[in-house]
Amino acid sequence: MIKKAFIFVLTIMLFLVCVKAKEKKKYLALGDSITAGYRLANPEEDAFASIFAKKYDFELTNEAVTGDKSSALLEKLPNYNIDDYDVISICIGANDVLRDFINKFLDLSTEEMIEFLNNVENDEEFNKQIDENLVNLDKNLEKIMEIVKSGHAQIYMMNVYNPYRKNYIPALEKLADKYMHKLNAVIEKYAKEVHFVNLYRGMANKKGILINSQSLTTIYDPHPNVEGHKAIADILGEKYYQNNLETKNLVLAIVIGIIAIALEAVEVIYTSKKFLMKPKFEDRPKNNNQEKEEEKTSSSRFIRS
Repeated sequence: MIKKAFIFVLTIMLFLVCVKAKEKKKYLALGDSITAGYRLANPEEDAFASIFAKKYDFELTNEAVTGDKSSALLEKLPNYNIDDYDVISICIGANDVLRDFINKFLDLSTEEMIEFLNNVENDEEFNKQIDENLVNLDKNLEKIMEIVKSGHAQIYMMNVYNPYRKNYIPALEKLADKYMHKLNAVIEKYAKEVHFVNLYRGMANKKGILINSQSLTTIYDPHPNVEGHKAIADILGEKYYQNNLETKNLVLAIVIGIIAIALEAVEVIYTSKKFLMKPKFEDRPKNNNQEKEEEKTSSSRFIRS
């Protein structure tokens, strides 16, 4: 009876844990135009954060703002109660480097662009500005991570894909890649402390036209198209799934282990109790044959005496 009652209590506790796990989680998406879904006709449906939230049934709060640098994100982070969220994704830093890079050649003629691409690596003033931006990004990310890690949320830090991969201007792809490596080196420094989402590698491994710059009509636009956002949602989703599958398996193993140990303990206690309550040999009730034997023995002793 004790064993059955204990199993019942453990079953109820496990049920309550499962019910708690099914409560809708809150997801905060932080970042710039990529997370905001800039250039999409319907960002509320097609942005990667929306796709990801819908797939895992999250309550989404998308606070990404087109054009934001890391400094802008750091400035408004105190406005959010980080502890309210279960999942946070961060995709920031592209504007810290890319904005100056793109602004440099956006209004150039074809001839001027070619000259810029060929000589930018030797442009000391331009590269000095990029390096200063990277130093500021480093400082801002350190403070951003301190704030977001103060809560209980799972944090997914994304690096940046090459916005000009498979571009019709090979020199532009090559040069952008150089600056992306510098940018991602800073981001990945802090991604080690949380869950790292490698968009640079993930997007490179995906097939199809995923970035607007891969089309002739939007050759300088670094933003992902609808298919690109689906790809980013898949990359983020795979990381989330792997992380939580490992967590669930660990929790399940611990729960099963605790139940097994508890049942074994109950069995030992129950068996020990039954043994202690068992009457001693001399205290056991005597049957008729035993009584007759004792009477004969007593009679024999009486006759002898």
